[in-house]
Amino acid sequence: MQTTAIRILFLAGLLTWVASCTAQTTSSDGKVTISKETTYITAPLRPDGYVDYLEALNRRCSKEITPENNAAVPLWQALGPEPISKEVRTEYFRRLGIEPLPEDGKYSVPFYRYLRRVEKSSKPADLTFDKWEEQEYDNRDQAEKRPWGKKEFPLLAAWLAENRQPLDLAVAGVRRPRYFSPLVGKEGASLLDHELCIALWSSRPAVRALRVRAMLCLHEGKIDEAWQDLLACHRIARLIGQQPSFVDQMAGSVLDSMALQGDIVVAHDPRLTPQQANRFQKQLRALSALPPAADTLDTSDRYCTFDYICCLARGNKEVIKAGGFLREKTWVERLEMLITDPRVDWNEVLRISNRNQDERVIAFRKTTFAERQKALAKMDKESEALAKKVSNLESLKRAIAENGDPKSLARLLVALLSEPGIPYRNLCPDDQVATHSELGQLAFALAAYRHEHKQYPKSLKELAPKYIAAIPKDRFSGEDLRYKRRGDGYVLYSIGPNEKDDDGRGLREQLSRDHEGDMWDDIVIRTPGP
Repeated sequence: MQTTAIRILFLAGLLTWVASCTAQTTSSDGKVTISKETTYITAPLRPDGYVDYLEALNRRCSKEITPENNAAVPLWQALGPEPISKEVRTEYFRRLGIEPLPEDGKYSVPFYRYLRRVEKSSKPADLTFDKWEEQEYDNRDQAEKRPWGKKEFPLLAAWLAENRQPLDLAVAGVRRPRYFSPLVGKEGASLLDHELCIALWSSRPAVRALRVRAMLCLHEGKIDEAWQDLLACHRIARLIGQQPSFVDQMAGSVLDSMALQGDIVVAHDPRLTPQQANRFQKQLRALSALPPAADTLDTSDRYCTFDYICCLARGNKEVIKAGGFLREKTWVERLEMLITDPRVDWNEVLRISNRNQDERVIAFRKTTFAERQKALAKMDKESEALAKKVSNLESLKRAIAENGDPKSLARLLVALLSEPGIPYRNLCPDDQVATHSELGQLAFALAAYRHEHKQYPKSLKELAPKYIAAIPKDRFSGEDLRYKRRGDGYVLYSIGPNEKDDDGRGLREQLSRDHEGDMWDDIVIRTPGP
């Protein structure tokens, strides 16, 4: 009898537990069921019953973050709060865990503001302000790329002297291992309308200033000081890349590329000793990697997609406009035609999106870049037929007339939301930053070889194992990196995400093209530099 009672109690408890695990709630308008299968996460919830993806992402990203290990804190203390809009500044710093920074402080002075302040004392009388400003910006661009002296660019030298304290604070602060910049917006904001990339817009000027200072230090023979500034640029890039979105990770890749170009100037300097070259190579290798792109897809990208769908379900017109940014003109019209159709099954829209995102994450977790490209190409091909049905107003109207059931409408809506589509096949910031690191390490290995042999080697193979443990393969082709000696220097490159050898032509050459054609995207270093 006692055994039977125990069994009954056990079964009752089990059923209660199962019920609690499978219990579902519904948004207040009844359009969306909150569950793992649809909304992917089930908490926290907004007052209207929808998932609060903005808060969910903040909670996820801030785990184990403290003001003491968060590099964002000293960066803001160095740069000042100006990039953060006053509407959200209090909330931003509350989430950061520090008191709001005062308006006035010993912050880094942006170059444009410095020029306006010294205009009367420094601008030649025969120049307009615009012409003088243009010349000084040209000087700064030159000073980022090569060693320069105080007599050559006195205004730049004075600007750096004024910014010495905040730049030193930034260099020391980015040694911290973590980076969390809160996602904030007005009350009820979604991931689509929060203050996007606050840290990004302020970090790029810091990287540029550190590059300029590094080249000044190099001119003065202070190689170790120059390297510390460039190493700080690499750290900033990787810290920004810890932020959850692809925008942040791609920005981290761009910032890291900027730092790499400074590395090459240091590596080619004849005063660099083999001991320094070896130490710098090791420090590059010890830098943290960017989080895998698959992890970003599985969290932030998925959250953004579902937040957008839920915003559409509840008729958020501002989000509709935001979604149409940079899309074909009739896209918003086609979108409104679908989302205002009462037959659309929003849960099915979310389920399909979940399955698509699962497939994309699986593709991104493939071992090699070629395998990832193959899997993503297969996904693209499978969606082509559906994409044609939503490609214009007339074809969409026909598709709705022929397939007006809720699930068919859901498939059409998902296809439209993917048009023109995020170029997932080109999103590989983690591979790009890893390639930058490998090219930089090879540059210092080549510098050590040159110091001993008075010339660069004919082949990279001559570097291993004495100057570098092993020669890395090109992450995008699986083959050897391209290396050619040219005069007193060399060109060294990866073929990049387009998987085509563009003969060492990358973004810099692409921007100077005067004709259309395939996008050049080789990841290249050359010395002597431009």
